[in-house]
Amino acid sequence: MNQNNFQEFKDLFFKSKKYWILYLVLVTVLALSTISKRNFTDPTFEIAIFILVAIMGIFSILFYFSHNSNDELYKVAFVIILLFGITTALIVPICDVSDEVEHLTRAEITSQGVLVPHWTGDEVGIDRLYNHSDEGKYSNVKNDNVGFETIRSHMFFNDNREKTVFDVEGDTDKINYEPMIDGSAFEQNPFFGYLPQAIGIFMAKLLDLNVIWILWLGRIGNLVCYAGLISLAIRKTPVLKIPLLAVACIPITIYQAASVSIDSMIIGLGILAVAYFICMLKADKNSIEIRDVAIFTVICLLLGLCKLTYLAFIFLLLFVPRDNFAFKRVIPTSLASISIVAICGVLWSRYSTPALMHSWRSKLNYVNSAEQISYFIHNPAFVQKFFTQIFTTDLAWMIYGIFNFFSAGSANH
Repeated sequence: MNQNNFQEFKDLFFKSKKYWILYLVLVTVLALSTISKRNFTDPTFEIAIFILVAIMGIFSILFYFSHNSNDELYKVAFVIILLFGITTALIVPICDVSDEVEHLTRAEITSQGVLVPHWTGDEVGIDRLYNHSDEGKYSNVKNDNVGFETIRSHMFFNDNREKTVFDVEGDTDKINYEPMIDGSAFEQNPFFGYLPQAIGIFMAKLLDLNVIWILWLGRIGNLVCYAGLISLAIRKTPVLKIPLLAVACIPITIYQAASVSIDSMIIGLGILAVAYFICMLKADKNSIEIRDVAIFTVICLLLGLCKLTYLAFIFLLLFVPRDNFAFKRVIPTSLASISIVAICGVLWSRYSTPALMHSWRSKLNYVNSAEQISYFIHNPAFVQKFFTQIFTTDLAWMIYGIFNFFSAGSANH
């Protein structure tokens, strides 16, 4: 580092001091809030992570101040997501994120080149993991030996869920490729939501790494994809770059992105769809081409296939000023896009809904949408209780989750 570079770094360091001092105070308070009898007796790891997070935070702030123009903010997002995301991917307990074991099963199957998991029950005439029972909320009548073929190493993650690598044995074992059947593998989700994780898992297999790297590289592959989607979104949107960056980088989002869950893809595509909508909303008159509408339609379709309710993003087309389009048939084109997404959504639903029964979800008895609606109509007191609970108990748990994440109350944490 020459004299000029050192002086620039020094100036930048002091220019941003109130921000990194505030950051250090914040992470110190949050770190102190996690102290308990379990980690106070031997806090070596916690202290090391605190120092690492402090250094990464200061670096991120300095990087932002040196790249805070609108043309370079996407670089800031990419760096922050990778820095904190990779750290999260490595230190978060095994399959700690919601349903991460099942997501890992699907990602491993995808890494074999199997884009649509094969339900072995088809060969013996069984169409659900649990048979319906007449009594009780849950069925105990399980069909054994049907499911999806994965590898024996899956059991390491299943048996050690929510534990850290410091608490388990076998994390340094080699990958066991012996075939086994797992009852659930998110068959109802689209294959492209697991390609980033599958690439990471494939690399772990190709390099003959230890079994734990199936999870770690799967998480990192998912994280890199998320970072790419967010960077593209921030680069695309003409306004609200900082709010999008902030939403994409809040801790709970990074925690989710640094997992093997398809939710990482959902969040990334959702923010990208919002960015494209803002871009069209703020576009100059006569500047939006059919190609732009097609790109937005594809993004909404991919997002909706991951989570059907998000197909509704396509209706944002109707809020774009007609003067912004460079072609005349705006309404027919928008309606055509909406129709395409709707038809694809209906067709996908006809496939994905029955596939839900090829999992532990078939254990639930009395799942009937018509009966649920009828119960709501004839029991108004329950409806009032339901909506009251959203703003009381559920809201409290949501706020609690911001600081504790999924399973943070586990005995293994």
